[in-house]
Amino acid sequence: MKRSEISARKILEENQLGMRKSENKGTDKKKEAISKLIAIRPNHERDYRDSSEGSQIQGRYFLKYESHGTVLDNMKQEVRRLLKATREHSDLLKLIDSLQHLGVAYHFQEEIEAALNLVQFNTSFDLYTTALQFRLLRENGHPISSDVFNKFKDIEGGFMKSLSQDVTGLLSLYEASYYGMDSENDLEEAKNLSVKHLSSLIGKMNIKGAEQVRRSLEIPLRWRMPRLEARNFIDLYPKDNGVGSSLLLELSKLDYNLVQSVHQREVKELMK
Repeated sequence: MKRSEISARKILEENQLGMRKSENKGTDKKKEAISKLIAIRPNHERDYRDSSEGSQIQGRYFLKYESHGTVLDNMKQEVRRLLKATREHSDLLKLIDSLQHLGVAYHFQEEIEAALNLVQFNTSFDLYTTALQFRLLRENGHPISSDVFNKFKDIEGGFMKSLSQDVTGLLSLYEASYYGMDSENDLEEAKNLSVKHLSSLIGKMNIKGAEQVRRSLEIPLRWRMPRLEARNFIDLYPKDNGVGSSLLLELSKLDYNLVQSVHQREVKELMK
């Protein structure tokens, strides 16, 4: 065989070897990308665990709907019963708000709509509840006037100075202000007032409270992505946060992980 033919064959073999290495490298990168994507974890490196019934709800592993779907359905039925049984309007509004924050309200759209139709404005509501009702009604397409906040104004038409230390009320008012219309200048005033007082109060709050207020001032609830909000709110949501709070928390954890597992499987299939 001529030297030129040997050289040409050697070059061809080297090129083929290089192509195989490149393909293997590409495959390795693809596998690495898959592993990174399916290993996506919530913000904090920890698993959710439900010790009440001995089951472990783990964010690290894929959850099969077949094995957890019955638990989820049972929890949903309990929440439906809770929504129907809650008579106090302020508690009902708080319950609906928690369902939305925790990312599970989509399971109860009919029940929430029926509940909001029942809730009447009550002049005895405090600032927190009044602002919460205003936001939930506007958010779900129900008519409500910003005049409901007039009871919190002084004779000069400005918001009362006594509200300056009401953290929960101010935060609720702040979130409600983002559902105002262009002509509602009083809601713009409410937003500015809330930002001013909440900013000055952050240093006096506990860690979870300060974190919640800080997040709201950076990105109001109306602008947040629901699934990310659910993940963040799970850590901030206390089990003693009113009617059925423990049930809502466990439902949210299970629902979040089931949805997450579906997304992870879809990504894995797409990356094959």
